[in-house]
Amino acid sequence: MPIKQDTRYLKIGGRHRAASRYAMLVNRVTNTRTSRNRSYASVEVRVSREDFIAWFMANDFEGCSVDRINNHGHYELSNMQLIPLQWNNAKDKLKHINGVCVCYSCKQEKPSDQFVRDKRRVFTGRSTICKQCDSKRAKTVSQEAHAKALERMRNYYKKRKGKIRECLR
Repeated sequence: MPIKQDTRYLKIGGRHRAASRYAMLVNRVTNTRTSRNRSYASVEVRVSREDFIAWFMANDFEGCSVDRINNHGHYELSNMQLIPLQWNNAKDKLKHINGVCVCYSCKQEKPSDQFVRDKRRVFTGRSTICKQCDSKRAKTVSQEAHAKALERMRNYYKKRKGKIRECLR
């Protein structure tokens, strides 16, 4: 007999979907030990579950994502909006919208021509660091950092080689 999957959280504007999104917020903020959620250590959820569910159900649409308007602020109704997931994914990455971008280092909004050219970036060739911040950071890697990186790489390949040998047996 096939297992019936619970699809109630998929219904647009539904209570289960809103509760699921609230649980995701709480998990993201409270589970900061994982590398993915480490940046949420100083963020708090300052909205009650019921208030969030009511707000979400009223504004829900297909493919939406909960976004903090000010990424340095907390999860509270005045600082949240629902935007398409693609917009949320690209929000803090290098997206020169109308010739303006936000510097990763100083967090200031500046014109696109004030950002550094980076040959490794395929599409725009622009980095997320403005020229002013780029001139302040160190351009060379210290010997200690280089040695650590080499050691990590060696350990990685030793582990991989062992796994490959196990698979071949």
